[in-house]
Amino acid sequence: CEVVIHDLTQPQSSVIFTINNHVTGREIGQSFDHLVKQVLLSDEFGEDYLAGYEIKTEDGRTIKASTTLLRDDKEQVIGALCINYDM
Repeated sequence: CEVVIHDLTQPQSSVIFTINNHVTGREIGQSFDHLVKQVLLSDEFGEDYLAGYEIKTEDGRTIKASTTLLRDDKEQVIGALCINYDM
């Protein structure tokens, strides 16, 4: 299981925390391009979260993932919390 936190106010280097990053290889300082392409633009994404979706890694593994947006006190999206399970 991997946990990744994105600071979406810094799109070119949004990954600010990761633990067990061997699951997807996410590194601190990476952009959130994969998050936009695979999650935020999905027809299934709604109400600030998407749970239990599957992605494929570059080496062909199936990852089950969940993403929720984080908002500030003004309801502006400022981040994302992602949990990824290597199935």
